[in-house]
Amino acid sequence: VLYRLLQHPEVTEELLKEQQQVLQESGLDPNGKSVDVFTCDVLKKMLKLDSVVRESLRLRNQFYELPHTNIRNHNVVLSNGTIIPPDRDVLINLWHNHHHGEGEENIGEFKPFRFVDTRYPATKVGDNYLVFGEGKHACP
Repeated sequence: VLYRLLQHPEVTEELLKEQQQVLQESGLDPNGKSVDVFTCDVLKKMLKLDSVVRESLRLRNQFYELPHTNIRNHNVVLSNGTIIPPDRDVLINLWHNHHHGEGEENIGEFKPFRFVDTRYPATKVGDNYLVFGEGKHACP
């Protein structure tokens, strides 16, 4: 994320404006002189910051694949007919998943505010965003 912000200083300015606005609306001192507690609820209102984090991790993260093992005692049949036998390891290609979205424009470009008006925060996992895994063992 820091790398992307260094490449795009104009984005940093937008994030600073958003931060000041959200802090003021939340009754906190944007200059950091308040003794009030900065909470997760305040952070969740920073939609541009969330979008920059999500977009940065979508474009490049430390994992290129996500391993899974069929721990059931029977075959798992995928929607395309592929059969995964018990105890078989499967790798999900994260790079492909994050660079071939349906209906996405300029999917290979850094668009910092791509996710501002969506229902997908950076910490929300799903089929189109697997940085933190998926299912009951997903982080965070």
